[in-house]
Amino acid sequence: MRTRPLLAFTFAAACAGPAAATQVSGKVLDDLGSPLALALVDLWSPTTRLASQVTRADGRFLFSAVRTSGATALLIRAIGFMPTRVPLGDQHLDLTFQLTPFPYTMESLTVVSHPVCPNREEPAARELWQDLGRRFTPFRPANGYHSGLRTASARVVSSELGVVDTSQLVTGAIGAGPTYFDFQTAVVIRRGYGVPYSGLIGRFDHWEYPYLESLFAGHFVDSLFGALHSLSLDQGTAGPVIVFCPHSLKRPEIQGWFELDPDTTIAKITWQFRTPPPTEEAGGQVLFVRQPRDPAPTPLLPAVGLMWRKGLSHYYQTWMQFDDWRPCAPPRAGGCD
Repeated sequence: MRTRPLLAFTFAAACAGPAAATQVSGKVLDDLGSPLALALVDLWSPTTRLASQVTRADGRFLFSAVRTSGATALLIRAIGFMPTRVPLGDQHLDLTFQLTPFPYTMESLTVVSHPVCPNREEPAARELWQDLGRRFTPFRPANGYHSGLRTASARVVSSELGVVDTSQLVTGAIGAGPTYFDFQTAVVIRRGYGVPYSGLIGRFDHWEYPYLESLFAGHFVDSLFGALHSLSLDQGTAGPVIVFCPHSLKRPEIQGWFELDPDTTIAKITWQFRTPPPTEEAGGQVLFVRQPRDPAPTPLLPAVGLMWRKGLSHYYQTWMQFDDWRPCAPPRAGGCD
C-alpha cells in the first residue's frame, strides 16, 4: 500500500524559472476535503523564506505581489498532516491543496510508501541521479553557509511520529565552514552512516547519525552516495521517484527514496537507517525548495528537515526549518561564528 500527498491544481506549475512578482493565493483542505484552518503556509525563494501566513477559517491564504518577487515554492504544514511542497510557475496563481495525514504505521516501524530493499540497479535511475549531481553541488563552498533556524523537539507515541506542533518552535541558527562536509564524508567512508553513541550516560541512543536532514543533505548528490547505493525508478504522483538501497548491510547504512518534480528538481528525500546490532529504529526526511536551472551548479540546501528515532517506549523527533541560507563571511571577517 502506498499513500502520497493529494494536490489539486487549477493550473500546471512546471516552469523552470522563478515566478514573476504576482499574487499567490489558494485554499488548504484536509484529507476529507474540508477547509483546514491554522495551516502554516510559507513562501520561499530558492534559499530564503520570503513570507509566512496561517490559513483562515475557510482554509484560504493570500500573498500580495509585493511579497512574491523571486518566489519558487510554497511549503504547507498542519498538525497531523504531511508537509507539502509545491513549486510555483510564473502565472497568476489560485491553488487548492488537499493534505494527507502522515503515512507512518508503527509496529516494527513500517514506512508505507515505496518498495522495500534490496532493489535492482536501473541505468535510467542512475542517469537521472547523475544529472542531479551535475545540477547541484554537495556542500563545499569557499567559506561555508549559515541560516536562521526554527526547531521543535518532541517525545511522541508511535501514532504521532512526524506530527509537529509548529506553535512550539524555538528560534536559533545553524551553520558550518568549508571543512564540515569533508569531515562528515570521511566518517561515512570509514565507519558508515552511524557510529556507536558516546555521549551522556543514561541516554537511550545506540548510534550517532550524520545530519542528512540539515548540513549534510548535500551528501545525496555526492559521488560517494552513488557508489554506496543501487538506484531504481518508481513513479510518484507529482513526478519520478528514485529508490536507493545500500549494496551491503555490514555497516550502518541508509535506504529510502528521492521524490522529484516533473522537471526532475529534487522535492523531498526520505530515508531509514539500517544498523548492525544493537539495532535502532531511526530515519529522517528533508524537503527542498524549487531550484532554478542555473548554468552553474548550486549548493543543495534544505528548507525543512525531520529526524526521528525510537526510544524505550516512545519516539523522539526533531523538526527544523531553515529560514535564509547565506554564504558565510571569510574567516578573517568572522566566518560562520
